[in-house]
Amino acid sequence: MFKLQKSTIFVLKCLFVLFALSIVFYGVMEFAFPQFMQKPVLLDFDAFHLTGKMISEGKLADAYNSEMFKLQQHHLPGAGEGVLYWSYPPPYNLLAAALGSLPIWLSYALFISVSLGLYVTVARALAGRDFFLAIIPLITIFPLIIRSGQNGFLTGALIGLTCLLILRKSSFAGVPLGMMVLKPHLAVGVAAWSLLNRKWRMVASAAVTVFILCLLTTAVFGFDVWFWFFSAIETTQLSLREGAFPLFRMSSVFAFGLSIGMDLQSAILLHVLGVVTAICALVVLLRSVASPRVGLGASVFVSALLSPYSYDYDLAMLGIAACLLGPLFIALASELEKSVLVAVSWMLGFYGLSISFLKSSGFLLEVDQPISITGPGLFIIGAMVFRILYTARLQENRTNHLVGSDWV
Repeated sequence: MFKLQKSTIFVLKCLFVLFALSIVFYGVMEFAFPQFMQKPVLLDFDAFHLTGKMISEGKLADAYNSEMFKLQQHHLPGAGEGVLYWSYPPPYNLLAAALGSLPIWLSYALFISVSLGLYVTVARALAGRDFFLAIIPLITIFPLIIRSGQNGFLTGALIGLTCLLILRKSSFAGVPLGMMVLKPHLAVGVAAWSLLNRKWRMVASAAVTVFILCLLTTAVFGFDVWFWFFSAIETTQLSLREGAFPLFRMSSVFAFGLSIGMDLQSAILLHVLGVVTAICALVVLLRSVASPRVGLGASVFVSALLSPYSYDYDLAMLGIAACLLGPLFIALASELEKSVLVAVSWMLGFYGLSISFLKSSGFLLEVDQPISITGPGLFIIGAMVFRILYTARLQENRTNHLVGSDWV
């Protein structure tokens, strides 16, 4: 397991590149020729581009109004029973405005290509020669992100760049962390690591970055954008509770609870218990593991477990955790643990992709709500990762070549 010849790895890399390019090409064709390609549903990138166009028309307030945003979607290719919502933090509108200024097919091609390229570049810098082995368990997440046109590669790259700059002791490590104001819930773990390790310069630069982005946002869109945003958050949460969102695509134990029939309060309690468990495990690791690389990897992983509203396309950040922790996991995990890790990881990606395909093809009705399995799957992986990292602390002499200064 994980012992592949160089020639095999080279072939797999080529196949992966061709596969990724083919999905990007298909997406470009679908946006460029929706009637010919028979585009079946609205994709997340439709929301990005539509909001950008509404910004150019001075209608950003309507984007944050769910009813007005629905009306704007009716003329889009693929519009049907599915509905898109806009509740991104106001700084994200700066990016949306840029995306909406180009034809949608070109905007999609540039956004996915640039964000994927940045993600791979950062991940390779973190993992070195172990990059491909570290990414193997996350391969099935890539088609989800490319197909939907989501921002998982962008957020993953920002988190990865933060970790890379930390390991290189750069004064600018807080800048990409501050840019995570685009999706702040995904940065909680790394932010907690910086606080627990008293990285005050990093914390200050992150805070300054957030302040500058928020100030720029307010200058461009006006102070009212913040009221529109908080109002949209309330509407989105209400829609989630009413079953308007695809729970099977969500990656939290909160979504799992709702999908198996739990009432709202019970699902929230289940999620809180999971979050408390994850945070306690992280604190134990951070107090016992000296290596910044290991602590950062654990913090990135825990960040993916915290939000009740996270989706499977946000899991690209786990590739960053894998690049940080991969050598240690490969060295200490049993063959069974390695097999379980790959099997569960692949299942999580294939599950959301296959259910989405069945729904868009008409084999499943939109009213059908399959069980959300990603949240429990992540905790299974997390339990294995915790065992490996805690074992590494107990076997410090054996793993010194991995967790010592050379590995960092």
